Amino acid sequence: MNILSLVLNDLKQTAANKVTLALLLVLPVLMISLLGYAMKPVFQPDKGLKKFSVLYTNQDPGPVGRSLDSFLHSQGGNLLELVPVDSAALDSQVLSGKYPVGISVPPDLSQRLGQGDKSKVEVVSSGRDQVTDKVVRSLLDSFAAYTNTQTALSQGYQNYLPGTQGDTASSRAGQNLARVQSRFGTDFVSVQASGPALDPFQFFAATMLVFFLLTTGMGVGTGIINERTSGVMTRINSSPIKRSEYLLGKILSNLVIALVQASGVILFTHYAFQVNWGSSPLSILFILTPVIFISSALGIIFASILSSAKALTSILSIVFWCMTFVSGGFTPVPVLDPVARFTVNKWAFNSLSSLMAGGTLSNITGNLLALFTTALILWLGAIALYQRRLAA
Repeated sequence: MNILSLVLNDLKQTAANKVTLALLLVLPVLMISLLGYAMKPVFQPDKGLKKFSVLYTNQDPGPVGRSLDSFLHSQGGNLLELVPVDSAALDSQVLSGKYPVGISVPPDLSQRLGQGDKSKVEVVSSGRDQVTDKVVRSLLDSFAAYTNTQTALSQGYQNYLPGTQGDTASSRAGQNLARVQSRFGTDFVSVQASGPALDPFQFFAATMLVFFLLTTGMGVGTGIINERTSGVMTRINSSPIKRSEYLLGKILSNLVIALVQASGVILFTHYAFQVNWGSSPLSILFILTPVIFISSALGIIFASILSSAKALTSILSIVFWCMTFVSGGFTPVPVLDPVARFTVNKWAFNSLSSLMAGGTLSNITGNLLALFTTALILWLGAIALYQRRLAA
C-alpha cells in the first residue's frame, strides 16, 4: 500500500506540471517529425535528384557495346541522362562547355576484346564539373572491372567452351565472350542486402523513442535530490515506508510514465507516418522494459553522487545526447560503428528495427541479453550508491 501511494503521488506531480507533460508527450513526436522530413534525402537519395546530362556515342554494335548500353541505363539511370551525339561532334561540344562530360565507345571494342587485345572507352571532360566527372568515371570503372573479368575467363576457357559445327578459328575468338556468358552467367558476384530497409520515419521513430525513454530517468534522479534537499526524504525515512519501498515506488512511477510516453510515440507514428512496429506489442514491451530500468538506474546513480538537480539534468542530458549520436541515432555515422555496437541505444534500436522488419524475439537474443545484463549491473551499482549516500 505504501508503494502504491508513492507511485500515485509521483504521477500526480508529473500530471500537474504542464511543462513536463509537454516534454514527455509532445517533444518526442515533434523531433521524429522534424528529423524524418529533414533527413528524407539521406534515406531516399534517388528521389528528386537532378540527373547529370552526359554526351554519349556508342559505335560498337557488338556484345560489349550492347552490354555497356544496358549497364549505363540500369546502373546509371538514376544519375545520368545520356544525350546521343555524333562522334565527330562530341569533343567540340564538351570542350565548349555545353556539356560537362562525354563518353565515346570505339567501333571495334567487342572485336578487340574477343581477340584478347586491349581497347579503351574514352571519357572526355570539360573539367568544369568534378561531381559529374567522378560519377561517370566510377560507373565506367565498374563496367571495365566487370568486363575484364569476363574477358579473362573467356581467354582462359576458350579451349573448353562448347562450340557449334562449322566454327572457324577466327569466329571462335570473336564468340568466346558471348559463350562464356551463356555458360557461366553474366553475374559472377551478386550482392544481397541484409537487414531492414527503414524509411526515415521508421528510423527516427525507433531511435528517438529509445532516446526519450532514457531521459525519463532524469525525473527519478531529480526527484530524489529535490526530496533529499527539501527534507522530505528525512520524513520518509522516519515513516513506516522502507527504503526499498521508496526506491520501488520511484521505479514503478517512472515505468508508468515511460510506457505512456512510448505508447504515445508508437500510436502517433503508426497513424501519422504508417510506421510498422511489428505484430507483437508484448515483444516491444520486452525490449523497452530494460531500457526504462537502465534509465531509472542511471538517475539513481547520479542522484547518489550529485547534490544538485540542475547538475544531474545537465550531465545526463550530455550523456544521453552523446550516446545517441555515437550510436547513429540522429544520423548514421559509419566511422563510429565499432563504438556504436556497444551502446544501449544501438542494442535497443537493432531490436526494434528487427521487429519492424518482421522479426521475433528469437532473432534478437544477443541484443536483449546485452540490455538486461546492463540493466542488472547498473541496478546493483545504483542500490549500492543509494545505500551509501543515505548512510553518509
